[in-house]
Amino acid sequence: MNQILYTAEGKTSGPLPIKTIVKFFAICLIVLGVIFMGESAYSLFSFNSQDSRSYR
Repeated sequence: MNQILYTAEGKTSGPLPIKTIVKFFAICLIVLGVIFMGESAYSLFSFNSQDSRSYR
């Protein structure tokens, strides 16, 4: 188990350090969250604009 969680500083010829993998997935999750927030904001805006047109 310690070999899986091992993070060595410096150049290694083995697998990628855990920090690099965690940063990659964190950035991917942030980008995915921003996309979902943008889609939901657009959906709310378009729904509200269609709803206000029907009352006039």
